[in-house]
Amino acid sequence: MNFSRRGFLKTTGVAAAGLATTHWSIDAAVHEPGLNSATKNELGDIAVALAKKLGATYGDIRINRYRTERISTRERQVQNVSLNQTFGFGVRVLVNGSWGFAASSEVTPNEVRRVTREAVDIAKANASHQRKRVQFLDVPGVK
Repeated sequence: MNFSRRGFLKTTGVAAAGLATTHWSIDAAVHEPGLNSATKNELGDIAVALAKKLGATYGDIRINRYRTERISTRERQVQNVSLNQTFGFGVRVLVNGSWGFAASSEVTPNEVRRVTREAVDIAKANASHQRKRVQFLDVPGVK
């Protein structure tokens, strides 16, 4: 089947118009209520402080939103246009030279504490099987 540039542009134009007129089903204000920069910094402070208290030599938190748009076509016809959005965080720690990671879609201070503890527990479990410890190079930090 030969598919011309003009046909491709028509098909993708229809799909693009569909996406342009479709709104995200999960609004940012609803999905992350009160989650401004200061709140995110507080959550980061909670995770890092607790990780260090539990024995981690390193800890970080990443709060992310992922949006995906998918257009399915078949035989020059748009079959489906879908939008998806996920939001959550992950905590990564280094304990006894081993990495631990845990994540959640519930972004609250209590959940950050729970997930940080879980990441530390995972790192400790990994340490019992690790042959060589992870070590950071001694270099100046970058902001």
